[in-house]
Amino acid sequence: MNKESLKLDYDKAYGKGVKLLESKKYYDVKVGLFILIGIQTGLRSIDLLNLNKSQIEFKDNGAVLNYTAHKTGKDGQAFFDTTISNAIQSINRDEIFFNELMKVQFSHTWINRRLKTVFATEYKSAIKQGLTRNVHSLRKTSGSYIYSKYGVETAREVLQHSGYNVTVAYLKETKENHLNKLENLFA
Repeated sequence: MNKESLKLDYDKAYGKGVKLLESKKYYDVKVGLFILIGIQTGLRSIDLLNLNKSQIEFKDNGAVLNYTAHKTGKDGQAFFDTTISNAIQSINRDEIFFNELMKVQFSHTWINRRLKTVFATEYKSAIKQGLTRNVHSLRKTSGSYIYSKYGVETAREVLQHSGYNVTVAYLKETKENHLNKLENLFA
């Protein structure tokens, strides 16, 4: 049985993604870009790995991604910032996650292994709890971040869940979490 994946801290994940992107090392750049797109779009791994530049409308303040989710068949749109937009525009082919060195598409297994090293501390902490941090953690991070800023309905829409209860259960939101947010808001 698969272990449940835990979300990451959005700001720390974003910082690690940018650092990898700026390293200029080929594989680090790809992993950094994967992290950044993952936490900003909430896309599933299969949809991330199959992204093409032709699906993207580049703008001055970032880019809009038009996609059809592999799992649900639903059309969706996502936005990402100029850091991601600029990195994608610098890629010399349509396929964003194509490994130019090996002449193959990057795989789910490969990216998962890389994420376990990038987030080694977070991964070890999750394992101690009988859980994990992996590719799916990027989707949970995105959903949780959007939820904290704009509420459950926006998170539900971005994650393409069928209803409110699915999103709440997915994000593990509890009455205690809600009370803590209210306390932070009003204290």
